[in-house]
Amino acid sequence: MTYLRCLDDCGYTPGIDSPFMDSAMNWLGESTLDQKRIESWVASHLDSLSVVAEDAVILHVGVGNSNFARRFCPLVRAVHGLTLGRREQALASSLQLENYQTWRVNKYHPQLLSYLDWVPYSFIVDNNLASYACCQKHFHAMLTNYSLMLREDGAILTDYIGMGHAPGDINWNIAAEIEDIAEKFGLRLTQETELVYALRKAGGEWQTTQ
Repeated sequence: MTYLRCLDDCGYTPGIDSPFMDSAMNWLGESTLDQKRIESWVASHLDSLSVVAEDAVILHVGVGNSNFARRFCPLVRAVHGLTLGRREQALASSLQLENYQTWRVNKYHPQLLSYLDWVPYSFIVDNNLASYACCQKHFHAMLTNYSLMLREDGAILTDYIGMGHAPGDINWNIAAEIEDIAEKFGLRLTQETELVYALRKAGGEWQTTQ
């Protein structure tokens, strides 16, 4: 695996003010194409959940312009979001959506769960799984935490192009390796569209009406 050539342990606790993260902090403009692809998939699969859509809770990692929350908050019980940027969090708060809550925390933080008022998520949306990873240790911590927060029948949603976005180290382009990586964390990969992928718990039952 190419990502195994990356730093094993950065020796630090992932924070929110690293200069390396600057390009990831404030996506306030137009939603990226990979984000739009995942949104389209979610919109067409809310009725496929074993819980009704009104009871679903979604975690959006990297809230950007909060268009995801604007679109889905009226349809689900809640949207939770993670961001590194103060401006992104300020925009999210300014929307005053009662069922939208965000936290300014690094997704690679080993104790991520202790920062969130999380519930088991129907979907965890992260179109750039490894793009800003600091080291293998904290990338693995992120996947472990995602697995813990995921409903048994839920899905982590990502995008092939998004997984290829690796501004710090090209070895963090995990698009070709995601299936093998998923298996190491008890997850199974499914290709949902040409570019949208889902990671689900290996023993989980995915209820679909399609």
